[in-house]
Amino acid sequence: MDNQIPVGIIGLGRYLPSKMVKDDFYQQPDVGADHVDKQLSEIFQGGIEKRFAAEGETSVEFGVKASIAAIKDANLSPKDIDIIIVSSAVHDKIWPGDATAIQHALGAEGASAVNIDTACASFITSMIEGTALIKAGFYKTVLIVSIANWATRIIDLSTKSGRIIGDGVGAVILSHVNNKDCSYISSWEKSYGQYYNSMGIELSNPAPIKRQRNYWEPSYEKLYFKFNEDDIGDLKTRVPEMVPHAVQKAIEKAHLKISDINWVFLHQPGLFLIEKWCQNLSLPASRCLHTFLQYGNLGVASIPVSLAEAYKQGKLKKGDIIVMAAPGVGQIVSSIIWRW
Repeated sequence: MDNQIPVGIIGLGRYLPSKMVKDDFYQQPDVGADHVDKQLSEIFQGGIEKRFAAEGETSVEFGVKASIAAIKDANLSPKDIDIIIVSSAVHDKIWPGDATAIQHALGAEGASAVNIDTACASFITSMIEGTALIKAGFYKTVLIVSIANWATRIIDLSTKSGRIIGDGVGAVILSHVNNKDCSYISSWEKSYGQYYNSMGIELSNPAPIKRQRNYWEPSYEKLYFKFNEDDIGDLKTRVPEMVPHAVQKAIEKAHLKISDINWVFLHQPGLFLIEKWCQNLSLPASRCLHTFLQYGNLGVASIPVSLAEAYKQGKLKKGDIIVMAAPGVGQIVSSIIWRW
């Protein structure tokens, strides 16, 4: 992507629901904390606290709140947005996705609105696609919205992996900028379809329900995010290497060195993987910014929420080189580099 039009981040926003959930919540009998998958206990260590959507709080409402914050931060109005790219875990409807509902609620009358889904890598994929659309001259201003409204919708809270899931949303506005020194540098993305069946959302019983139900009993089945138990061993060795590889590839394309990177924002499925990825990149943990201990695993929203928090706290300085990278089930790994 070598088009000379510089593309920068001009606005950031995020929203976290008010319902706070701490680790003692999972000791409640109806959650089933005793039924923990021991094979995943190292990867999915618990966070300090998470946020859950209020009953009836929709993904569209999530997206609108973060979008308004990003639009305000960019000193724009909804009518300035040319296209909205939305990724959501999970959408309010099976089909269509949330994008057009967010566009309408914002009053972005002139904007197109599309949905992108590469699972937890969706934010990075959206950044890559949004940047390409601006560089190609199709649009000037792109709103990217990444929504995690999944903790009480598709997560089995009786499992170890379920105990670190939180809800939240992040939004970013990309636009053509005049200063090439504060813009997109490079990106890298690759799919690994051979791991398509390693995990995903499927109809199943919660983990504690092992027996077949009697015909007179109600069904416990619902949509849950599940792991393929046969792939867990491979998952634990493969994923720690895939994200650092993606980061290195983007760095090579940019003709940079790892020592040139000021900040790294990675997907945050658990402390084990965050620390392992930083270690494999030979980076100190202090340069890998995340919000896992505050908000848990936010899925598609992990990186934009962490980015917005760092921005709000004044950690990002003009000229800083930042890397963002994430894996997505199915499987894909994405990375992107920006100069702040």
